Order: sequence, then C-alpha cells, then structure tokens
Amino acid sequence: MELLNILNDKGRKTGKILDKEIIHQQGLWHREVAVWIFNPQGATLIQRRAASKKMHPNKLGLCAGHVPSNEDSITAMQREILEELGIKINPKSLNFLITEKKEQSFSNGLINKIFNDVFYLIVNKKVTDFKIQEEELSEILWIEYPKFKEKILNNDPEIVFRNTPTDLKTLKLLDQIYSKITH
Repeated sequence: MELLNILNDKGRKTGKILDKEIIHQQGLWHREVAVWIFNPQGATLIQRRAASKKMHPNKLGLCAGHVPSNEDSITAMQREILEELGIKINPKSLNFLITEKKEQSFSNGLINKIFNDVFYLIVNKKVTDFKIQEEELSEILWIEYPKFKEKILNNDPEIVFRNTPTDLKTLKLLDQIYSKITH
C-alpha cells in the first residue's frame, strides 16, 4: 500500500489521503516526481520500465515515482533515485526544473492525473556504476539528449513522452540545461 495526498485541480492538498491503486482507478489528482539525469557530455540517462509495470510497460522513460503523503518532492526524488538506480545523491544536487500538470488514460482502465515535479541532475557515472531495481526496470542507457528529444518530437512509440504542449515546455527548459552543460 502506498498512501498519497489527493490534490485538487490546482495542485493543492485536499486533506484526503488514499492508496495509489484507488487514486489511479478513480483518476484523482496526486503528485509525482521525475528527474532528467545528464552526464557532463550532455547525454541523458534513460531507463526501460519493467514488463510488469501497469503503466508504460517496456517503455523508455526517466527515474520517476509517486510522492507519498509523508514525503516532500525532494525526499521522494532522492528515494526514487536510490531505489531505482542504486545511487545516493545530495539533495542540493537536485535542481528543480518545472511542475507539469498531466492527464493520461490507459487501456487497462487506469487514469493518471498528476502534478509532476521535474528535476535535473548532473552525474559523472557509467551505466555499470548504477544498480537497477529489477522490479521497476529492465535496463538503463545513456543517450544523447538531442537524439532523445527527437524521439519525443516524433512521438516514438518506444518512449513514455509525447509531443504535447506540456512536454514541449519542459524540452525548452532542458534545451537550456543541455546548452549550459555542453558549452
């Protein structure tokens, strides 16, 4: 059981707390976190979600997860990075990027209505330096950011992201980060 705060459509807590499964069944607003991890060469770390995942199985995405009712976004992001990738990070190395408001329905009947606090992080590690959580992921890889951005713009079916106004707004911010890293 994973208890999450229910949010209103403005992203504010309603005072109600429910299990993640109920939230997705009823399509209630809640908070999630995600992180774009870059290396000093400008590649971004992408992870393939496990085949057993209820949302986006086998798709390429980011280190991400829910924000439990007893955590804030930074604490949740630190925990997700440790759980999924096996690395401990200093909270000061997490840089806030944007809060995305997203709604998505899935063929299995689940509805994901989220306020997604997106961060970025720069790490100088090889793929072999990470220890992936096999219940969540099947692989991780570094990919050049422009190549991954192109996949998003082209609505590549292999990835979680889509060419939507929300994702395009995030990409504009990431373009600036990429430019700072590589120049």
